[in-house]
Amino acid sequence: MDIRKILASSLLFLLITQISQGQIIGKVTDIQNKPQVAFIYADGTGRSCYSDTNGNFELSLKRGTYTIVCFSEGFQSQSTIVKYSGEKKRIDFNLSPLSLELKEVIIEGSRAEDLGMKWLQSIEGAAIFESKKTELINIEELVGNLAINSSRQVYARVPGLNIFENDGAGLQLAIGARGLDPNRTSNFNV
Repeated sequence: MDIRKILASSLLFLLITQISQGQIIGKVTDIQNKPQVAFIYADGTGRSCYSDTNGNFELSLKRGTYTIVCFSEGFQSQSTIVKYSGEKKRIDFNLSPLSLELKEVIIEGSRAEDLGMKWLQSIEGAAIFESKKTELINIEELVGNLAINSSRQVYARVPGLNIFENDGAGLQLAIGARGLDPNRTSNFNV
């Protein structure tokens, strides 16, 4: 076979494949029109690219219908269906932040009122209870099974406690709170 025919057919093949492939160009911005670096891909083709720091991108595809997807960290992903006929086509993405605005929450009442608890006064009689946090648990107002020896139900009302039982019956308790070692119950007036 003649070398000229081989070169001509190879050149014709390359030319046809280049003509059938074109580029989709575009820009990725956020809702304030600031350029964003994003990942853009044509779903199901394996073709993908990243936008540059100015938000511009180029994606090479053959003729056909594609779903072009764009996503960036911290933003909602977007997709669009494109019928691509081979000429240069422009697609711009305007990404919205990945956030959710919640309605206000109003909390009425307090934990102590709801559970029948009160805080100790700084000085009661001859006792001084001044510290960072004091809780008074009134056993009569406690909702729980008082017939069993379950100290966990009593101490469950105090936030931040770590309780370690040294035996299965709950008779030997080690109590720690907010970073204190549970094996040092001596830090508490129990």
